Amino acid sequence: MIRLKTSFRHGIGLVKRGNVMKAIEVLKELEKHEAECLLRYKNIEEKLSDQKNTLKLLDAKVWGIAVLVLVVPFAARLLG
Repeated sequence: MIRLKTSFRHGIGLVKRGNVMKAIEVLKELEKHEAECLLRYKNIEEKLSDQKNTLKLLDAKVWGIAVLVLVVPFAARLLG
């Protein structure tokens, strides 16, 4: 019987050729997977919300530079 490794993570089972998982086993594995994904997405959402203020400040700086690029040539003509 050939055993195929399904993942590099320790604790993940092996698939055996010819054997079929029962529906209840599949549901248990899906529940575990969904719980892990929920934690992962919560962490991603927290990181994004933490960076929201930083991105707003960066956006304001970029708009300021854009205004300066447009205004400086006109100011140089008026003063020069």
